[in-house]
Amino acid sequence: MENSRIVASQKLSRLFENEPKPLSGFLKSAVKTEKLVTSLNMAEKYGGPPYTYGALANTFGIFDQDLREFQSTLPLPDKYLGKKVNIYDLLITMDYNQNTKEYIINFPILDSLIFTKDFKYYNKISASPKQNFVNLEKRTGENVGEWSKEYYTENTFFTVYYDPYRDLYIRHYREAISESEFESLKSNSFKMLDSKNKNYLLFLDRNGKQFHTMDVSEFNHLYVHFGKEGMYILNDTELENEDSLTFSLFTIERK
Repeated sequence: MENSRIVASQKLSRLFENEPKPLSGFLKSAVKTEKLVTSLNMAEKYGGPPYTYGALANTFGIFDQDLREFQSTLPLPDKYLGKKVNIYDLLITMDYNQNTKEYIINFPILDSLIFTKDFKYYNKISASPKQNFVNLEKRTGENVGEWSKEYYTENTFFTVYYDPYRDLYIRHYREAISESEFESLKSNSFKMLDSKNKNYLLFLDRNGKQFHTMDVSEFNHLYVHFGKEGMYILNDTELENEDSLTFSLFTIERK
């Protein structure tokens, strides 16, 4: 876009088994001036027999400003390999640190955040409220209808943000709900912003030092952004009037 006008557009897809497949299994892409980084065909690769995570390559696509694709790979972490598939576990999210030129990658089941500049070499920091926060024992990988239940009745790391104004990483994690709570929510239009869902933001520095944990269960925690003034979180959990949105502003001080 230039001056609020669309000057070029292209649907990003990938040829897989001789047919185009849409982008899938991704909540947030990392965008900077000259590149767009996104995931490719995750659900299509794992959403069928043998329903087991393997070390498949080319799970990420990097596109330049002319939308030409670079060759790139992001092997799945060891914790995935040989385990049963739950496609919800592949809702990978990212952000970008302009200061260090690093992509920050959040895998929903990993205690660590992953960092890379070139998708060839990786670093990580511990970023978890406790070790082995996510338990994969309940994953069956065999019944698509059970994937959401398995996912929401276990802990998960939902997404990651980078606050460039205070040089902080903020990891959003969600605690498990019980099977009875899941069934209740599912029968009520599956309201995952219900107060039964306990969601938190974990604030860390680039060395993994934890500064604060914030309960955001009462807010619309799907809409979080950062400015010079602090952190904004959407108040409206129902989105009844999208023409007029109100945010709460939280100031952040590093001590």
